[in-house]
Amino acid sequence: MRTHPIPVVAALTFVGVLASPAAGQWPSYIAPGIPRLPDGKPNLSAPAPRTSDGKPDLSGMWHIDGPGHVISFAWNVAQDLAPDDVTPWARSVFRERVAEEEVRSERHAVL
Repeated sequence: MRTHPIPVVAALTFVGVLASPAAGQWPSYIAPGIPRLPDGKPNLSAPAPRTSDGKPDLSGMWHIDGPGHVISFAWNVAQDLAPDDVTPWARSVFRERVAEEEVRSERHAVL
């Protein structure tokens, strides 16, 4: 039995194309709207963009990647605050939510 080289080459080319990484990182793509320094690098000390009502615009894609303390801030941004740094109403809201979570977890433990 004789194999034809064209299907073999086509199959190997197809597998090679699928196995090669796509240019998904776009290293040369310059995202619009990012403040830049004169050398073209992003200005990381620029103020946060603002919405029309003057509040910081925190929309966009967020990716958490780093050591444990960075990831823990994703769940509790107030973890380093001293008790005096928190206002009384915020402290009461926190206590209410902790109590609600305890009730919810007890309910799941029973089920």
